[in-house]
Amino acid sequence: MVARRPWRRARRNGGLNIAPRQRPLSRERILRAALEFVDEHGAAALSMRKLAATLDVEAMSLYRHVENKDDVLRGVVNLVQGEAEQPPVEHWADAILESAIRRRDAMLRHREVIPISVSHGMLTEAGMANIEWQMSVLTQAGFRGEMVEHAFHLIGNFETGCILGDYFIGKHGRDIARGFAEMSETEMPVASEHRQYFRRVDRDLEFEFGMRVILRGLEDYLHGASDPLAAREAGVAAQP
Repeated sequence: MVARRPWRRARRNGGLNIAPRQRPLSRERILRAALEFVDEHGAAALSMRKLAATLDVEAMSLYRHVENKDDVLRGVVNLVQGEAEQPPVEHWADAILESAIRRRDAMLRHREVIPISVSHGMLTEAGMANIEWQMSVLTQAGFRGEMVEHAFHLIGNFETGCILGDYFIGKHGRDIARGFAEMSETEMPVASEHRQYFRRVDRDLEFEFGMRVILRGLEDYLHGASDPLAAREAGVAAQP
């Protein structure tokens, strides 16, 4: 009897059928599969074994292309960050606002990536490129020295906080709404007057509003307003 070749499967009529070839494994293919998995199941559920199963390969074969799970998660965050292309810069504040909106939109398309973006997002290729882009825009606008760093961190901290808020409100929105509905008018007379606001808040509008307030304040500084840190430094110097 002739030995059956491993890549062939006999048909019922005795004919031979060549099994379809698998797409070659690559880092890009692994990371795309990981992003799909995280989108559906969350990052906590991801393991190298489960990732390999989605690709129909052995887990050890993944390590030819990625170092470990942390490397995969960084790659996943990098993919999402890379979806947000930087806008053209005509006016620095408009460009930074549009850039922030694009990054938030990208994260909201992949909500389960948001938690790991905090721990894995700074040192990705796309994350580092964003740091360079923002600091360059701020420098070209006229910020100098520590004010470049202060402005960069102010914008980034607001953006990150809002995106995390979007994530947790998405996860616990019903509980939050219930809490506002049960707000005591006696204990919280002012807040209870605005309970309808908490139920219908437009997160997109709130994000843009906050960014515009920050950028207007930074622009005031550029146009000759007093240094926002001067009062603090003067107070520290006056202390005995």
